[in-house]
Amino acid sequence: MIKGDIRHNQILEIIHENPGLNFSDIMRITGFKNGVLSYYVNKLEKWNKVTIIRKIGNTRFFPKDVNESESNLLEMLRRPTPYEIIFQLSKNPEGLTINDIVKISEKAQSTISTYLQLLLSKKIIIVILDEKKKIFMLKNMSNFRHTIQKYNFKPVNKTIQNFNEMFESL
Repeated sequence: MIKGDIRHNQILEIIHENPGLNFSDIMRITGFKNGVLSYYVNKLEKWNKVTIIRKIGNTRFFPKDVNESESNLLEMLRRPTPYEIIFQLSKNPEGLTINDIVKISEKAQSTISTYLQLLLSKKIIIVILDEKKKIFMLKNMSNFRHTIQKYNFKPVNKTIQNFNEMFESL
């Protein structure tokens, strides 16, 4: 096997084992320099082996068979604050108020509010009005569990996640 094939396979394996990783996570895991990794992921995309979702300041990589709702969930699970919100909502299927989430997360209400709006826009959570209180809950608990199991989801190092989230929010 030639060197390029080994690198393509290595990157492809990392993406399959960790769907939703961003470019810098893959660089850190592989040890490849920016240009080397760019070359190989562009080839994988050209060969229709991976799906690359590009946004300003953030590029995420998924296996080709990941659908849109799965990629939305996996993308949010790769970011620490949305991960924490989703995790808390999965432990509380009856839902939580914004104040509950703020208290559990120990983050500012404005931060939690921003991420709740993002999760709502990606159709990961829903909001129900109950006695003048908004209750947030996962939109579909069985789809959440299925996606986590299907892709054997595991978060990456929290320090790296926090660093990446800081730059993604700029």
